[in-house]
Amino acid sequence: MRSYQKFFLFSVAALCASTAMDYLMWPLLCIFLLPILYYVEMYSLDLFKAKEILRSLLYMFWFGFAFAICSTYWFLATYPLDGLNIHSPILSIVIIGGVWMCFGVALSLPLAAWILVAFVFKKARPLTAALVGACAWVILEYARSWLVALAVYGSETLFGPHHTYYSMAYPLSAAPIAKELLPVGGIYLASFVIILTNYLIYHTIRMIPSGDHADRISTFKLGGLIICMLSISAGGMHLIRNENDSQTTFQAAIITTNLPSGTQKDIKEDVALNAVNSISNKDALIFLPENINILAPYLQKRGASNTSLYNDHLIVGSFSDEKFSNIFFLNPRSGEVAYSGKQLLMPVGEYNINWVTFLLRKTQSAEWMQNYERSLHASNKHTPTFVFNDNSKNDLRIAGTLCSENISPYIYRDATNLGATVLINLASHAPFRGSPLLSRQTIGISATRALENGRYYIAASNDTRSFVITDQGIIQQISDSKATFSHFNALIQTKNYMTPYVLFGDYFVVVCCVLLMLAFIWRERVLYLPNIA
Repeated sequence: MRSYQKFFLFSVAALCASTAMDYLMWPLLCIFLLPILYYVEMYSLDLFKAKEILRSLLYMFWFGFAFAICSTYWFLATYPLDGLNIHSPILSIVIIGGVWMCFGVALSLPLAAWILVAFVFKKARPLTAALVGACAWVILEYARSWLVALAVYGSETLFGPHHTYYSMAYPLSAAPIAKELLPVGGIYLASFVIILTNYLIYHTIRMIPSGDHADRISTFKLGGLIICMLSISAGGMHLIRNENDSQTTFQAAIITTNLPSGTQKDIKEDVALNAVNSISNKDALIFLPENINILAPYLQKRGASNTSLYNDHLIVGSFSDEKFSNIFFLNPRSGEVAYSGKQLLMPVGEYNINWVTFLLRKTQSAEWMQNYERSLHASNKHTPTFVFNDNSKNDLRIAGTLCSENISPYIYRDATNLGATVLINLASHAPFRGSPLLSRQTIGISATRALENGRYYIAASNDTRSFVITDQGIIQQISDSKATFSHFNALIQTKNYMTPYVLFGDYFVVVCCVLLMLAFIWRERVLYLPNIA
């Protein structure tokens, strides 16, 4: 097999994997690994020759890098960085391209090691090879969150809310039956089954001309294992949902805005006031997109005679202060205001990576730098998870996140454990200028959070679509207007049942570590004990 043929195989795998991240393209998850498995079968690797090992690692690195870059090309839509008052086109290219490349490299380095595990168990039976390959993939996918934290997101996310945007499992939230893996074991159980399915399809194709009876039996066992995992997950979740069907319904008004990045605060405030005043249902809970702030005018006028500025609506919105972003829960009827802080911050905008700070200090004036740094947020990994309890509505306990925090399952899981019955996300994708791919990927991520926690999920967004997703991952309603502001009404149900993922967390990563360790011990015994005898 020539070098260009090997490069082609890994490029095809990367193209399939990145296309599968488009939510509705989830069937490609079942075949993206086939070109790499073909490479492993056709190519003989001497594990004692450094040059051959390096060559395979580089091919696998290329797969991971191409997959990361192609599935996140919407990041380039942030050019130029005028929303951050960085007007130099060259500087914008360097910063945007640099962060994008750092992200791609951080995702690719851990994944490169997977090819070695595949080669070590190349001659094992299909069931064994699939189990080992799937375990290794899950462990490396978990490890990637640590490297991304160090390269892009900062050390606070090492032991805090991990970044998991790249997980292969997110598109599976659109797959019938298979999506039930998410509430049982989260994204890592789903990724495990995805890799098993790739092995099954590959060995099924390979089995047709093969006359090896033992391989055929092993392949059938692999298929049976996948069917059992899907059936148990679907059946188990059906029982859990039916046995815990207590629920309360309430009316919600979800507002969508389309305001460019850098829109002045007073303009946002006027838009928000118009949006709230356009809602006729006085009992509805109102959800506003990120940084559409109506809290300040309410606090200013609260002592005046006109205390019914927002009628009796419970309003959920957000604002930014000098330290970090906040969600506020405003109840004009009682005058109560509660707050929830942001926990997972985004590079270039909420904080700066060291090399970005160095570039800015070398290229911008001292006055510009002072004003810019004042607008950044101080990361605070100790921000507690907050659940808002509305005493006027039975069982309504809301937990929310801002914008990119939806990529971390741990924030929502902690909130559900604290009693949240409804989950929300207030977002603004204005810096990405309406990327349709990012919008679809966001829906997949949000559906995953709804399934993992067994809760309704409300997203109020700026410059992208707002939506409501049920606890079973079904899109109940979604906005379609491009007006400056619009809203839709939805009937939301509170849910109280606890999914296995909420109860046990990332237990499946530990299971994979144990299985992989046992597999290597078994392999050593098989290789060396007969020789000793």
